[in-house]
Amino acid sequence: MIDVGVLTVVDWSAFELCCEAYGQYRELHDAIYHVVEDGKRRKRGLAEYLDGRNSQTSPELTAMHKAIESFLKYSNVLGLNPVSRNRIDLKEKEKEKKDPMEDMWNEAAK
Repeated sequence: MIDVGVLTVVDWSAFELCCEAYGQYRELHDAIYHVVEDGKRRKRGLAEYLDGRNSQTSPELTAMHKAIESFLKYSNVLGLNPVSRNRIDLKEKEKEKKDPMEDMWNEAAK
């Protein structure tokens, strides 16, 4: 995306926020789906995590959903999913890119 000129320096802050949202999602996912017992880490299911908790008020689950929403929003803006990528006209960007070999041959042909 950078090589084609779709992402530029101006987009770095949005890209950083997208990465931050993904990082938060991964940390929260790990907190929900893994537990340490007797010094050993083991995987647990969502049902086990929610046992005795309300899924609507669980802070980790709520934060994980917000991180997912944030990530999806930024990935959509940055063209990081198939649908948003299809909206970007990459063919025009590729035409704008100059090929140094083509320039050399064009100069030699003059």
